Amino acid sequence: MDKDKKTIADKIKEYFLITIGALLVTVGVHYFKFPNNFSIGGVTGAGILLSSVLGGRISSGTIVLIINLILLLVGYFVFGKDFGVKTTYGSLILSVGLKLLEIISPMPQPFTNEPVIELFFAVLLPGVGAALLFNLGSSTGGTDIIAMILKSKTNINIGQALLATDIILTLLTFPIFGMLTGLLSLAGLLIKSLVVDNIVEALNLC
Repeated sequence: MDKDKKTIADKIKEYFLITIGALLVTVGVHYFKFPNNFSIGGVTGAGILLSSVLGGRISSGTIVLIINLILLLVGYFVFGKDFGVKTTYGSLILSVGLKLLEIISPMPQPFTNEPVIELFFAVLLPGVGAALLFNLGSSTGGTDIIAMILKSKTNINIGQALLATDIILTLLTFPIFGMLTGLLSLAGLLIKSLVVDNIVEALNLC
């Protein structure tokens, strides 16, 4: 009985921490990444670029929601019951959270006129959130789902493929949003990998 209680308590704690991690990513993306058009790879980066290409007719949050739902369906179709419950949970929190924040707290422009400071939070908050999720065997879906599918079906080097995709998405920021946003996005992409790796290591040590 005590063992069952402990297991339930551990599960509640685990999903509470996953929720916190996914919310950190959501807050960082909505309040700092989207209003500054920082395309730092991944599904959120694709959402920023596609929204701009479509003339803003579809918001970045809506595009992220659509892409993640499609990827979740593909993941279930490919893996069936073996598809990650934690990844599904994290992905839904990010996707639905971004859409709700667009309605409750829209960000038509950045908080400040200091893009470097905004970039700091655009990288730090999602970085900490992603590191917490990775440490718990979860993620916010998106390119992680693509990686899972590629890993199971091909011999492609997943890390290099995802890095190449992130770089391409970041480089597209230059012609779409200009030199300053492009350079900041590129810097953010480089910093992001360092932030996530170091925080994961720190969490493991703790």
